[in-house]
Amino acid sequence: MTYYDANNVNPAADLESAMDFQIGEMFIPPMDHDLDCADIPFEDDGTYFDPMEPPMMCGDGSAPFVSSTASGFAQQLPHLEGGDKDKSVALYNHIVQHYHFVSDNKGRYYACRSGFKAVPVDSTEYDELLNSICVNELGMMMSSSTLTTVKDSLLPIIKTHSSPALVGIRSVYHNGVYYYRLNDTTVLQIAGGNFYSGVPADAGVYFAGSRTFQNQVMPDFDSPATLLPELVKAVFNVDPEEMLRYLAHLCCFFMPHISVPLLVLNGGHGTAKSTAAKMIMDLVDPSTVDVTAMPKDEQGLTALLAGKYIVGLDNIGKLSRKESDKLCIACTGGYDPQRQYYTNADLLSVPLKCNIILNGIGTLVTRPDLAERSNVIYFNRLKKRMTDSQVWEQFNAKKPKLLGSIFNTIRLGLPMVSTVLEGYTDLPRMAEFSTYGAAFIKAMGLDPIQFVKDYTASCSAFVGDCAEMDDLYLLVKAFVTDRGGFYQEPAKTLLADLNNYAECKHKLIDKMTPSTLSRALNDAEDDLRRMGVSVTIKHDTPKSITLQLPTAAAQPTAAPVGNEN
Repeated sequence: MTYYDANNVNPAADLESAMDFQIGEMFIPPMDHDLDCADIPFEDDGTYFDPMEPPMMCGDGSAPFVSSTASGFAQQLPHLEGGDKDKSVALYNHIVQHYHFVSDNKGRYYACRSGFKAVPVDSTEYDELLNSICVNELGMMMSSSTLTTVKDSLLPIIKTHSSPALVGIRSVYHNGVYYYRLNDTTVLQIAGGNFYSGVPADAGVYFAGSRTFQNQVMPDFDSPATLLPELVKAVFNVDPEEMLRYLAHLCCFFMPHISVPLLVLNGGHGTAKSTAAKMIMDLVDPSTVDVTAMPKDEQGLTALLAGKYIVGLDNIGKLSRKESDKLCIACTGGYDPQRQYYTNADLLSVPLKCNIILNGIGTLVTRPDLAERSNVIYFNRLKKRMTDSQVWEQFNAKKPKLLGSIFNTIRLGLPMVSTVLEGYTDLPRMAEFSTYGAAFIKAMGLDPIQFVKDYTASCSAFVGDCAEMDDLYLLVKAFVTDRGGFYQEPAKTLLADLNNYAECKHKLIDKMTPSTLSRALNDAEDDLRRMGVSVTIKHDTPKSITLQLPTAAAQPTAAPVGNEN
């Protein structure tokens, strides 16, 4: 969509020439007399559009647009005297004259002036923008209460007149075209197997501003896709057996429209896991903030996952159930409901979708549902130590070639996504990652089927390991083993027996009802089978549950619970 720029209209133009703009263009009316600004001395030929009136329609009746004489919008606002009320009018009119507004598919609104930059209207960056306009463009100071009044007055107009758009943080994929924001003035575009620069005016693509945003270095586009494995090997301490999965994951981090697994960097002390996480983040989305510790509370984790393109969580221990569940949502995309501030019952649904790197020693992921969304890369101990300055000097020297190879891999790989695994039916969880990863691996001249097999085997083994570590699964396996390998009782009886058994064994399990226990065992059927425990649930009245080890005879074996040690 093309947007109407009031600055380009001649205030002295007559009505016919002032209306000479394309159908479908949009602008927002300035503040009218209902807000006590009727005394503003506009020219005689300037008119106001009433925002409460229904908008006119395009000639084909398909899309609304606002119509009025353009000269009234284009003329310069007079200098107002008298106080904050006049200041609010001046700021309001300046915003609607020089900015347009867009909304993304998550219901968030953005202010845009020119080019591809967009500022979320619910962010501190928007407050800073308004203050900057007051000081630098209008030459006045404004109190926070007056600023809030202007924002509140603008919001219903913004919601009514905003245009739908795609808004990304670092990259956007739309209609087969890939956009990557290199800096404040340059966007790389990959379309039809070629590189271009810029965003077409009618693309409806924008990039949200951020105080932590840093410019990307200019890629070396002469660096071919086939060189990427060699460059990655020279910079990252990755085992050759892990290389295909690592290369695919690195390239998929650049894809904003697909669900990408968590990249779990594991290994002992001195394996450069934290440094690798920082380098990946610097390649994908340079920022003034790189890796962070796990936030102390749920709201902090939600804010972190909602506001970044890629998040690196450093030196992580065992994840809690709530942390694991939230990372699952952010990995595949979803919403986290939060109570809106200063209300009792209003809910605010916070969209979560970002790329995630976890780094730590030992067992980080213990929940099978998160394990299914993870790609674990094990790092070997470094053979040669270097100082931090030496490490980053080497990385920065290779960074333009690394980026160039990655973008050439994306350029060649995107056209192959729909065909690279044609006929292959044994895809694992996170199938989009497998498909795009296979296309990028093929673009590097490597074997895409081998990558899918490696990822499938790794994921399956990791899920099995996590199932072994789940407290409930271990308790169920020990419980049925102590009863001769076979147990069959109603869900209520099983719950009581499990609680007694856990108490005798000094174990702690979550509080459950018979129904929640039945659902938990049903959900865990595949994981328990990997541990050698089969689960059969008969939906009789009452519901009965059968737990059995492969070698056990099909007969119930009772054990006196009070004798457990």
